[in-house]
Amino acid sequence: IVRGGPFSMTRLGAHSPPEAFVSSQKESSSASKNPALVAESSVDIWAFGKLIYEAFVGESIFASFVEPDDEDLQFRCIAGWDKRHVKILTKHLSESGIGALGIDLVYNCLRMEPNTRPRSMANILQHEFWKEKY
Repeated sequence: IVRGGPFSMTRLGAHSPPEAFVSSQKESSSASKNPALVAESSVDIWAFGKLIYEAFVGESIFASFVEPDDEDLQFRCIAGWDKRHVKILTKHLSESGIGALGIDLVYNCLRMEPNTRPRSMANILQHEFWKEKY
């Protein structure tokens, strides 16, 4: 995949960001893969945020929202991602003993709008979380 190029629909899945899915306006209970998705670092940043959340908490990012094995429900969850989801995840992180810097790191990676996420993994590695002593 070339940055700025088309993103193969076969590579989209439950690790993909909200912009990878399009909710049907006629049918609120469905979400389809976005054929116009462009390969950008924001896609990888989202996937990293999902991964690090799951490592911190020890369960799927979807555990509070949908059945773990229902990929269609997971796609709809991501397509409808909003502040309510992030608030619930923030609570889970805190309950798992993750401090403010860890919560901030995950929060920034899982932002709804791609242009508000960190621009690169270099930015992620410069986050204050990695400098915190445990």
